[in-house]
Amino acid sequence: MSLVPYTKIEIKENGEPMVDLDKYDFLLEPKYFQQELSPTPKMYLREGVAQKLLKVQKSLSPLRLKIWDAFRSRDVQNNIYQKYWQEFKIAHPEWDNLTLELEVGKFVSPPYQTERIPPHATGGTVDLTLADENGHELDMGTIFDHFGPEAQPEYFETHAGNPTAAKNRKILREAMKAEGFTTDQDEWWHFDYGNQMWALKSDRSPAFYGEANISKMLQEISAGGVVVNNDKVLVVFQDKTQTWALPKGHIDEGETPETAARREIYEEAGITDLIFIKELGSYTRGTKKHPDIKKFITISLFTTNQNALQPLDIENSAAKWVDIEEVADLLSYNEDKKFFLKFKDSLDK
Repeated sequence: MSLVPYTKIEIKENGEPMVDLDKYDFLLEPKYFQQELSPTPKMYLREGVAQKLLKVQKSLSPLRLKIWDAFRSRDVQNNIYQKYWQEFKIAHPEWDNLTLELEVGKFVSPPYQTERIPPHATGGTVDLTLADENGHELDMGTIFDHFGPEAQPEYFETHAGNPTAAKNRKILREAMKAEGFTTDQDEWWHFDYGNQMWALKSDRSPAFYGEANISKMLQEISAGGVVVNNDKVLVVFQDKTQTWALPKGHIDEGETPETAARREIYEEAGITDLIFIKELGSYTRGTKKHPDIKKFITISLFTTNQNALQPLDIENSAAKWVDIEEVADLLSYNEDKKFFLKFKDSLDK
């Protein structure tokens, strides 16, 4: 796989953000974190790839997708590369360095060749399998990262021994291909979309996913509201980060910024009597817990006559009405303060 000559494929990076897979309805098992080769259990993919995987999972229901690996930095790539270099070297002491490079490179891209972007470093590559409705993995014939001919996607279709694995691999492969993913010749669990490997195998050019800058490209699409009740504004307390903020949260699939804001206001304060006035605008900020993840937040203006507040979200234990003049001082994030101050004076009218 990894030594396929894809580096000459042109890339026109489309800037699509990276998303946290914790926010999606997949089964996650971060294999390289478990093996202490990655410093974090978090897994990220390009937003478009995550959406395609949701469609694959829906098409296979009640089966589930279990994701083992997604975006991978070059440092993590190096950890994996060195691990398998040492294992192959011990298993085959007769191999010289050139042979080791060729054999290891079949399964793991060399990490620090500047001109060669490892597919996982684009956010367009995912390693996964199928699980039943109870989360139990289906029989695929080999474990993850089995480096041998049995890991080739169609191995059990051309070799006797495991017709169940042959069937299950084909189900996964055909569902992924239907959403535009390409397969890997050596790893049944590996799929690409949008990167140079994908462009080469699907005879498309240019690729539109280059190397992902994780700190700049992580983005959570969120929506929230400024809720005004006479001369007071709703502010909520977020337990996880110990911060005061305007009510806001992730936009779920099928929601608009307005409907997402209404849901978040209900969950975080119990308010159902809302009148939508207008969309105030959008801004970007990080979070105290995950500063690398950038929230793109769209804020709408609402009014209400409902005074009683009753948070339903266990992660937001408090909500209160605050005088308009005091809101900016209470808000914990500077970006929230600046955004609120842009239109504060208009709320008094």
